[in-house]
Amino acid sequence: MCDYRLDLHLHTMYSDGSDSPEQVMRLLKDKSISVFAFADHDTDFWIGECSSAYREEARRMGLKFIRAVELSTRDRISGKKAHLLAFWPEGESFISNNLRSIIEDTVQMRNSVGSRQIECLHAMGFPVDYQTVLQSTSTGQIFKRHIMEAIRHTGLLSEDEYKHFHYNHFVKGKNCYFPKDYPDTSDVLHAVIESRAIPVLAHPGHNDNFDIIPRLAKEGLRGVECNHPTHSETDRARVIRLCQLHQLLLSGGSDYHGKYYRSGVIGDYTVPVAYSKKWKILLNID
Repeated sequence: MCDYRLDLHLHTMYSDGSDSPEQVMRLLKDKSISVFAFADHDTDFWIGECSSAYREEARRMGLKFIRAVELSTRDRISGKKAHLLAFWPEGESFISNNLRSIIEDTVQMRNSVGSRQIECLHAMGFPVDYQTVLQSTSTGQIFKRHIMEAIRHTGLLSEDEYKHFHYNHFVKGKNCYFPKDYPDTSDVLHAVIESRAIPVLAHPGHNDNFDIIPRLAKEGLRGVECNHPTHSETDRARVIRLCQLHQLLLSGGSDYHGKYYRSGVIGDYTVPVAYSKKWKILLNID
């Protein structure tokens, strides 16, 4: 039996999380998580050398750090959103020009939507500045959490008004909602494989995209996230059946975002124990 506990889905301030990598690693250590992946959205930060200091800190803490990214996509056949997690085995950090281009296009698209949302806020009387919001990010990518923080800093809303502001203005059908044109899931999957990374479908229960799993399995998908804070027992059972049928690995992670979004509790959502050894081998962990 492998004694590693793995959380392969964590976010930091380098996308839409609230915590620094050091803060997250301390939580992992406290919860006896031995192997982890920072999978910040649509950024190559963790694959590049700029993250080397954090990887060295993880080593000093006795943790195994896995390079990763969570990629936002939309399946062109079903029309459903799908998030792909890409994991690079220990010692591997190659990223293809194709995948890098996909990431850059997604960042540009997300920032364009952010600019339109900020214009919408201006029309509502909020003095939120695009360049100021952009400078508040860690990787030059604007997420709604950055805009929401800027709104909070204006001091124009009470705590109760702020609490309901996102739902009242940013969800589909509201005045500050603008659709995002995500890249095709299959195209992104192939780019991940080109980059010698391991592709996994994240939280299919959350996106209700179980139906795309058989097709993606034929195209090279290696696993599906099973243990996730948004998954019900029914969702997990469905993932298990599909993974057994299509010979895919089960994965798991807290999808931790700190104080933002649907943060899972670190330690409660990990890779199923029966698959820990398989992941250890696949990720080339000593």
